[in-house]
Amino acid sequence: MAVVFVSIYYGQEKQNTERQPESDNLAERGVKGVSTQDENLIIKSVSDNEALEIIQKRPGLVIVDVRTPEEYAEGHIDSAINIDFYDPDFNNKLKSLDRDLPYLIYCRSGSRSSMAIDYFRNLGFVELYELGGGYNSWQSNI
Repeated sequence: MAVVFVSIYYGQEKQNTERQPESDNLAERGVKGVSTQDENLIIKSVSDNEALEIIQKRPGLVIVDVRTPEEYAEGHIDSAINIDFYDPDFNNKLKSLDRDLPYLIYCRSGSRSSMAIDYFRNLGFVELYELGGGYNSWQSNI
């Protein structure tokens, strides 16, 4: 009986010592508003002014509005394409995009775009910017 206890205890202790520490990098842990940068990946939540600067200075930038077509029709950022986050085919539509281009993603207030970022990231997109505050903030400040 003691041998079984010792081996179970030892096994648990060994598992605990081999456990990898949780990342101190907030961006790697997916904390919103924190930039992730390495040689292959950029994910950053940006303000209205930062977004405007990126739009003006980043060649090849694709602006993606993830609101509904009705919301898009009411107003959108110039040159934005509309890919409705609620469309059942959303993920497949993202697959048709060039993963090597930079993307600025926005919605009405920031909720859908932050969820959409996960889809983009999981599909291997390498440069992603999310407009914090969404189109509502953009419309008020730009």
